[in-house]
Amino acid sequence: MATAFGSTYEFRAPGRTGRVAAWTVAAHALILAPGGVVAMILASGDGEWDLDPSTTTAGGAWATGPVIGPMRIVYAVQAVTAIVAMIAWLTWQSRATENAWAARAPIAVTPGWAVFWWFTPFANMGKPAGAIAQLLRASSAMAGGRSRDGALVAVWWTTFLVGQVLSFVGYVVMMGEVFSVAGASFETVRAADIDEGLWISAAGMLLQAASAWPAIAIVRAIDRRQTGAQVDIGGPAAPAAGLPHPPRPDLG
Repeated sequence: MATAFGSTYEFRAPGRTGRVAAWTVAAHALILAPGGVVAMILASGDGEWDLDPSTTTAGGAWATGPVIGPMRIVYAVQAVTAIVAMIAWLTWQSRATENAWAARAPIAVTPGWAVFWWFTPFANMGKPAGAIAQLLRASSAMAGGRSRDGALVAVWWTTFLVGQVLSFVGYVVMMGEVFSVAGASFETVRAADIDEGLWISAAGMLLQAASAWPAIAIVRAIDRRQTGAQVDIGGPAAPAAGLPHPPRPDLG
């Protein structure tokens, strides 16, 4: 078993890690979609909400406002499910990439970089998608076929990345609008005061939710191909038809 201190990769049959990744991504989408719908309803309405009259600062007022309170809860739940889904996805991607190296499949991204690219500023705008595209091609080669999943990766990454950006921008815009209202008056927040931020947030949440479908399809495709490759390779104990485990280039 390859570890952070090991020198080889080992082929391990896809299984629970892929299922957990798919289920957590789906669960996050199920939180995002209703949140986007709620934001759209609030943005299109003409509601008016009283701020807490007992507060004396803008920060306290907007933090306890009835419209902002529920939205902050939605954002908090989304953050928790996003963290769980991220951990599950990166665990699966690292293991699947390790399988490709153990099987001597044509792939240049190591398991370590498959994870690190997600946290590398600027590079994380495109490198994670490239790593997944390479993993799909390598998994196809392991199963004796060719990958034709370019469109699937493009749809997944476009909806995911644009959704992430819009969600962040929408939250910042909405908080700016609330601060502006609370700074001028400690009485009410109207739908019209924060509708711009809510619409942007709604679009971001719905796009992220939509990205779950191609993400799950990617997980299933890679796991299916690597499961088929396990038979051809000879099982976890004999990757690459009995060839020695290749060295780990990210440690060399």
